[in-house]
Amino acid sequence: MISRSISCSSRNYLLPSARPFNSHSTGPSPALAPIHKPVNMNRRGKDGVNAAAKRITTTNAEASGSSQKGHYKPRTFTGTPNGKWSTRRGPTVRVDENATQILRVRDQVKARVERAIQSTFGRKYRVQYFGSTRYGVSHSNSDLDLVVVDPDYPQGFVKTEFREPIYKPRKLAACIIHSGFSQVVCRPSSAVPIVKFRDRVSGLECDLNVNERLGIFNSDMIKQYCDFSPVLRPMLFGIKEWAKPLHLNSPSGVKSVPASFSSYALALMTIGFLQAEGLLPNLQANLPPLSPEDKSAVWTRKPRRSWDVRFRTDETPIPLGQADVNTLLLKWFRFWETFPYAHKCISIRVGAILDRNAPEVSEPSRNPPAPICVMDPFIGTKVLILPFDPSAKLSLSPQNVTVAISNKVLERFKEECAKVVERNANGEQLPQHRTSCGAQDISNSLALLPSHNLSN
Repeated sequence: MISRSISCSSRNYLLPSARPFNSHSTGPSPALAPIHKPVNMNRRGKDGVNAAAKRITTTNAEASGSSQKGHYKPRTFTGTPNGKWSTRRGPTVRVDENATQILRVRDQVKARVERAIQSTFGRKYRVQYFGSTRYGVSHSNSDLDLVVVDPDYPQGFVKTEFREPIYKPRKLAACIIHSGFSQVVCRPSSAVPIVKFRDRVSGLECDLNVNERLGIFNSDMIKQYCDFSPVLRPMLFGIKEWAKPLHLNSPSGVKSVPASFSSYALALMTIGFLQAEGLLPNLQANLPPLSPEDKSAVWTRKPRRSWDVRFRTDETPIPLGQADVNTLLLKWFRFWETFPYAHKCISIRVGAILDRNAPEVSEPSRNPPAPICVMDPFIGTKVLILPFDPSAKLSLSPQNVTVAISNKVLERFKEECAKVVERNANGEQLPQHRTSCGAQDISNSLALLPSHNLSN
């Protein structure tokens, strides 16, 4: 056994794991497993964070993610109807038939995390989804993105310092350790400080941050677009399943594979494509100016600035006509195969394809410029009004969510898009999508998610 203490000397911290859950033991079910004794985060004695980190030990196999007897092995669902990845690398368009079960498992994980947070830091805190789970495009083995919502600060990071212990990443990580989660990694120096960990019961990899609400709002807007269009959600499923085995849906990169597109970027690219086709409205069009008294703005930690996160929910859905999922998917691949990346960019806030030198874009100076430009719909799209000085305004350039994509990755992305188009021209059809008992299940299940607003 080895002891792993938490240290501030490095960027990432691999933290010790608590005692593994034994699925063969008699006692409460995994979903109702008891929470470990709460840690007094205001003490540095035997119950303090540093002592807690030293006291808990883990084996090398546990730290590396090796399975042990008694551990739950998560069930994974493959990406094609015949039960394996397609060797043709064509898009698989389907909504997982186990959508309800997937959300049920994720709800159980969220409940365990929320109990851990409340038992340590107070019952006022809640845990919510953001990312693909929130808008209904997550697979059974997709990472789970979670955020702790602080009701005392509904606009996020409106002040520079927070004394509450939950805002200390190392203390949050110690809470997660004591609550029985494994493979805990603390990343306090990230733009959004997070704690990464694995849920022992489901096997899900989780990312947890505190009160970074911007991710909730952009997820809710994507969900609203999905609710407007019956083709968007199955298209996103298919694109992700096509991209993952090609390592084109790996924003952090894996081993020797460079960073590629995030699921968020692929969602914006798909919404922008459907807007260009005239099949989706612009939910951010014709919004009135944001006044200093308006509370409909969210503040982020890095950069510490406010963002206009409003979008409409009263738009009328646009009829699809004769378009179906497979037809639109093929058009999507043609669109991005031939897109003039050097001169154009996509912005779903404007709802159009823009020149990269247009005033709405104003990319930060970079030589050479980023190979591809997909604009974030919230960050940097408004002149900011600072609450501590309403007369002070700060103009910002929009953020390119694909700024980390290299020329090599973009060229490979275009080549893979071209292969799909070529196979279709040679008579190969796209794999038939399956939506039976899936799309409606997802729609009904997502309806149970709390509607986020700035009052909670």
